Amino acid sequence: MELRDIASFWFPETCLFPEAETREIVCAAGPQCFECSSVSRLESCGHSTTCKEGQKCYVQKTRTHDGLNQYTSGCINNQSCFLNTNYGGDSQVTVPYGQIACFKCCSGDHCNSRGCGDTGPPSWQSRGPYCYKCNQLQDPDDCRSLTICARNEVCTINETISGGYVFTSGCLPKSECLHEGPLVGRSVHSRGRSVQLCQKCCSNDFCNQHCQDQHQSDLSWSAWGAWSKCSTSCGSHGNQVRSRTCRNTQGQGLSGGCDGTSRDERQCSGGACSGCDTLYTNGEHTSGIYTIAPTGYRPFNVFCDMTDGGSWTVIQHRLDGDVSFNRNWTDYVTGFGNLRNDFWLGLEYIHEVTKRGVEAVIDMITAQGEPIRYSYGHFSVKNASTFYELSVSNDTSVNCSSQYRLLYNDGAKFTTPDRYDHYGCAIHGSGWWFNGCSYFNPNGKFGLADVNYGMAVYCHSKDIVLKEISMKIR
Repeated sequence: MELRDIASFWFPETCLFPEAETREIVCAAGPQCFECSSVSRLESCGHSTTCKEGQKCYVQKTRTHDGLNQYTSGCINNQSCFLNTNYGGDSQVTVPYGQIACFKCCSGDHCNSRGCGDTGPPSWQSRGPYCYKCNQLQDPDDCRSLTICARNEVCTINETISGGYVFTSGCLPKSECLHEGPLVGRSVHSRGRSVQLCQKCCSNDFCNQHCQDQHQSDLSWSAWGAWSKCSTSCGSHGNQVRSRTCRNTQGQGLSGGCDGTSRDERQCSGGACSGCDTLYTNGEHTSGIYTIAPTGYRPFNVFCDMTDGGSWTVIQHRLDGDVSFNRNWTDYVTGFGNLRNDFWLGLEYIHEVTKRGVEAVIDMITAQGEPIRYSYGHFSVKNASTFYELSVSNDTSVNCSSQYRLLYNDGAKFTTPDRYDHYGCAIHGSGWWFNGCSYFNPNGKFGLADVNYGMAVYCHSKDIVLKEISMKIR
């Protein structure tokens, strides 16, 4: 489910942290937001992120199949916060883990510490401050971990030079802080070449991201600038660069000015392509794992088979039997296994890459080494509301009898051992589009010559054990 497809709620514009409305927080072009996935309480979120310009913070509540609430938070584009939304009754939005019960946006730094029915952290009077908590960082802006200190603790951050600038932050008992605010200088503690430039204690939320309120050190790098755009388009590897400047070249404790370089470079991918076909068109002809992002859907990893004409997305593969396919409904919906060996991509993702209808082939190798290929001009899987119903047509296969191939399963709903199965075919340990039951079962038990329960195919008027099978679409 793409976040922009989820309707949203937007709080009035504000730069006040919800816990203390008298303590103003400066709003940047892109706010700082809590960022967590599937936590039981928003209070448990201990990670912060800086949003891009044009983004807001959001909170999403999902009611799982077990009836539990899970919260996800982070950044989202502003325009995604103005879509119409009504949850409840028959309008629930279904995702693999359950149903979206609430989705809300808000403006202001760390404003998504509460929402969607979660009251967030305790009141300011009954807790210590939110503090950044990181160890041995070269740039304090890189700190993303947060913690709530005890009531008798305050936030602290230290800046030292020991072959380079090092920042450490966290909580400290109030009794160990002789002051509140920064102590700046080079004589606080000195031990060899290790010099402490700044020690700061403070008691407000998020107050310890920087050591000095106004940086006065003779030696310091500016913050890194933004990364440049990737030098290449989707599917290819390129480079990004960023730069910084040294504020003083005559610093004590280091020869030649600031330690390190003013230019940083990293490899990048020009963004996720919409599918293996776009990758192939853009020159990626090596089979392997790639990240794709179909239009309107979140990015996910697939194995692209660039042989046999290229552009194939592998949705199932079994080679050595190391991965059990005796799985429950949730596993078959979300996927399992290793994309380089035995795996099932996941019904939610298979639906996404096949919903408009695709070409499909199923390549099998029998225990005796005989190749068998089923091929279809149309293959699609419907959404979760239909139990991922299969639609297949235009059979161009040349192996085995046509009435015993995949067309037999056309129109069948997917079933697993833990779901109701009218024909009782899934109870022996595999998920598949059973239709009373099947004449081949790619997900059956490895090494068993039974088309209903084993990884086998009916061909030449008998059940034949398969030692390898691959299902792929394009």
